[in-house]
Amino acid sequence: MQSDSNKQDYTQKDNNYNFEGVYPSYQGSIPPYLPYPQQSVNGTSYEASSKSNVGRTPLHQQQGITVTRVHQRFRNNNLLTPITSNLATFLCISGLIYALWGIIAFSLQLAIVVNFYSTYYNGFWAGIFLVFGGSIMVIIGFRPSFPLLGLMRLYIFTLVFSTMGLTFSIVDYSLSARCTSISSLYCDDSLASTLKVILLVTFTVALIHTGINMIVISKEQKTILIQSNPRNLSN
Repeated sequence: MQSDSNKQDYTQKDNNYNFEGVYPSYQGSIPPYLPYPQQSVNGTSYEASSKSNVGRTPLHQQQGITVTRVHQRFRNNNLLTPITSNLATFLCISGLIYALWGIIAFSLQLAIVVNFYSTYYNGFWAGIFLVFGGSIMVIIGFRPSFPLLGLMRLYIFTLVFSTMGLTFSIVDYSLSARCTSISSLYCDDSLASTLKVILLVTFTVALIHTGINMIVISKEQKTILIQSNPRNLSN
């Protein structure tokens, strides 16, 4: 009986020693919790969530979204647009009108040079470009399809040339010298002034015509994009 009692006391002391050795008592204060971005538990790393990360898309996903949208817009801008009968008629008539403006501008500038000494030849190069642009529009009108972005670029160049022609016409009309018998063999001030005014009006009408065409083509391009993919309107 005494040996059993000693054995029981020894076992209890051994258990108390193991408990205190494995789980020592800690009397200090509990350290505050630090919101580390990443913690490791049992060899497995976990990412701590914070309020700043809520609702935020990872960088690689944002880059993928950006590349996709840029590629989609590039594809939409180069989308072949079918040339309908109404659009073909519009392009053919518009191209013929542009060619007419170009021929008128070239002829007026030639008459100004013959009847009056002039150092400005804006009617020549602007008129040639208007004829060239009008011919391209007529050719596009006979094609089954064409990217409207290329047509918009052509209208932008036409707008620039018409603006330059109008500017030089105003300068020529305002700053040109009076007609003398020495400056030109056929000298007529009134005729030269009239021709310059007509040339100025021609470039003004061509400029307005270009603006109207750009508005029409922009609406047509937007309609085609919406019909091809309705989600493009939201983007």
